[in-house]
Amino acid sequence: MDIKRQQDQPSLLRKFWYLPIVLVLAVLAFQYYLYLAEAEFSIDFDKLRIAEVTRQDFTIEVQGAGTLVPREVRWIASEVEGLFAKPVFALHKPLA
Repeated sequence: MDIKRQQDQPSLLRKFWYLPIVLVLAVLAFQYYLYLAEAEFSIDFDKLRIAEVTRQDFTIEVQGAGTLVPREVRWIASEVEGLFAKPVFALHKPLA
């Protein structure tokens, strides 16, 4: 007569090894969602500065988190000799 061997039950950690990873990813996704929820995606028209530059430099300081990307890029064609400097936008950290 043969003796039956009892099979060892896998531990809970081996059985559900993926749950801690899923939990960490869910927490990170929730933190990212909260980070984006604080962002302001629109500005008031009163705070918008519009100007026409003819011959002088136009300088503006912009504060904010993230990358400043122009919504529209226009190439300026010219038939006269001269230099055209590409406008550069940079974000500055607040002093306070």
